[in-house]
Amino acid sequence: MIDLAIDAAMQLAKDLMFPLLKEMDQTPPELIDGQINVHPNVKKVLRECGEGGWIASSFPLEHGGEQFPLIISHLARFIIAAANYSASVYADLSAGAAHLISSFGTTELIHQFVPNLLRGQWQGTMALTEPQAGSSLTDITTTAYPTNDGFYRIRCFFGSQISRFGTPVEKFLCNFHINFHDCW
Repeated sequence: MIDLAIDAAMQLAKDLMFPLLKEMDQTPPELIDGQINVHPNVKKVLRECGEGGWIASSFPLEHGGEQFPLIISHLARFIIAAANYSASVYADLSAGAAHLISSFGTTELIHQFVPNLLRGQWQGTMALTEPQAGSSLTDITTTAYPTNDGFYRIRCFFGSQISRFGTPVEKFLCNFHINFHDCW
């Protein structure tokens, strides 16, 4: 089993991840008209990592995971990340979001979100702030408003300085919507 998993990770790294490395490095995510655009092959990377079981590699079978020992899962992720770190983190963020939900979410939330995150159909994300740099999560006010279209409009207000795409922004206000049925 170990050899099969490592060989498959090497094949994914060689055939998909490494060939995209230079192109993805030269085409970073952009903020255009209030929308973040990532490299078009991110969708393919997520799909391949999901279908191949790489996002779910360390998850228990009950959540649709492969239940690999952590050492095998981490080794496979290391191989994939070594080929193209920028592309690999999209799958890792989805695994992290799925892990958070499966660890602390209700059964209903787990059934609603985890399978699609692990299959690479939806994408998880993370926001990191640094209190010592003036961007603390305690300074954020967030309100979600349900719409008639089946999604929530979320309004965030950052009351102090926060960095967005490497640029400090004072009193940054963002509005966006989440429709989990139409992420991709």
